[in-house]
Amino acid sequence: MCLLRANLVDDEFMGLLKHAGCYQISIGIESGNDHVRNDIMNRRMSREQIVQAFELAHKYGIRTNAINMIGLPGETDEMVWDTIRLNRQVKPTVSGVNIFYPYKGTKLGDRCFEQGLVDEEKYHSFSKERRESVLKFPQDYRRKLSYYQKHWEALVYPFDVRKRMERLLRGTFIWSWLRAAYRLVRRLRASADSASQRKVA
Repeated sequence: MCLLRANLVDDEFMGLLKHAGCYQISIGIESGNDHVRNDIMNRRMSREQIVQAFELAHKYGIRTNAINMIGLPGETDEMVWDTIRLNRQVKPTVSGVNIFYPYKGTKLGDRCFEQGLVDEEKYHSFSKERRESVLKFPQDYRRKLSYYQKHWEALVYPFDVRKRMERLLRGTFIWSWLRAAYRLVRRLRASADSASQRKVA
């Protein structure tokens, strides 16, 4: 597994990763909105570069994990939906999202404090880092961001029944049992394959 910037990927590089045994790549989409991604977050990545990186991963059969962020200063609800739509377009194997948190010592975090964008009372008594916003957004927008974060997979994969079922079962006894059964079947299959290879030898 590895973490890559989308603007560093080309066909040859992706082929070499596959040849080296790479099976999953985490790529930071960050935001599907060009202004948020490049002007606010200073990521310097085009939409075309992000789309191409995921297309190349699909071409070589490498799983993808899309990393996203919402709730940035100046971001609107429509900009969040730009991120959801870009995730739908590139079809990552897995997609996750965090809500922006203004870490002190980072350029964007320090700017948020300097410009008075942080609810300091909430910041100093906070226990839901990256799951809720501490910026001075209206309360209804804060709730909306938490909703997006909690239901991200359902928003990105609205018609994927398998992912919906996984989400419903996750954390339940049934899900734990199914995962354990799957691991057992894989071990038994590997053991049987190994035994048959020894007989052939």
